[in-house]
Amino acid sequence: MCTAAGFTLYTGGVITAAYRSLRAGPGIMKQHILFIIDGLPGGGAERVVLSLSHGLVLTGYDVTLLSLSNTRDYDIPEGVDYQVSADTYRGLFHRQTEIRRRAGKMDAFLSDLFARKGKPVLVVSNLHKTDRIVAASQALTGLNVWFCLHGMFSASYLGNKTGLRRRLKQEKIRRVYNGRNIIGVSGAVCRDLCENVGVTPQQCVTIYNPFDVADIQYLSLIHISEPTRQAEISYAVFCLKKKTYKHHMKHLTPSKQLI
Repeated sequence: MCTAAGFTLYTGGVITAAYRSLRAGPGIMKQHILFIIDGLPGGGAERVVLSLSHGLVLTGYDVTLLSLSNTRDYDIPEGVDYQVSADTYRGLFHRQTEIRRRAGKMDAFLSDLFARKGKPVLVVSNLHKTDRIVAASQALTGLNVWFCLHGMFSASYLGNKTGLRRRLKQEKIRRVYNGRNIIGVSGAVCRDLCENVGVTPQQCVTIYNPFDVADIQYLSLIHISEPTRQAEISYAVFCLKKKTYKHHMKHLTPSKQLI
C-alpha cells in the first residue's frame, strides 16, 4: 500500500508531526526514538536526519542517532544522543560478510542501549546500506521499524544495469523492503519503489524533507556589507542542488494532505 501521510512545516522548518504519527503507543513525553544511518558525510539525507532528530528533541522525545561509521562532517544538534557503532574489520571476506557482521555488531550495541533507555517506540533507518544492515538485525525484530528512502531506486541502483544483472539487483532490493514499513521523501519515490522496482511494502507513506522556510527568509534579508557596493544594491546568492525527480519544490507551502 502506497499512501501519503499528513505533514506539517513547523516554525524552524522541521517536519516532525508526520514522524510522531508513526510512533507506537500513546504520546508520552520522553519516549525513545532511534535514527540509524551509515555515517554522516556532508550529504542531504544526513542533514535531513539531523534536522528531524533535533525537531523531535525539541518536542520532548529522547532521540538517539546511531551512526554505523565514524564519518561525521556535521555538528550534532544539542540534545541529540549521538552514538557510533563502527565496523573496523578488514580481514578475509570483508565484503562478503559485511552485512551480517555489521548487523551483529549493531545488535550488540543496541542490546546495551535498550537496557539503558528501553526499547524505542520508533526506529527510522536511512540510506540503502543502513537498510540492508537493519533488515538483517535480530535486536530490532518486532519493533516499529521504518525505512526512509531519500531517492529514486530505479535511477540510483538500476539505471546502469540491464538483463540478468538488473533482475538480480531488483531481487536484492525486494528482499530488503518487501513487507516493510517505508517512508518516501516524495510520492514519486514511493511510486518508483513499488512500480519500477517491484517492491510490495507493508505500507509506504510520503513525508517530505524539512525546509526551514523561516530561516531561509531570514537569511535572505541579511545585509552583507561590501565596501565596493552601495548598501541598497548589496545582495547574497544562495545556491542549492535541486533533484527534479523528487518533486519536493511544489510542496513548500505548509499543508496537510492524504492521498
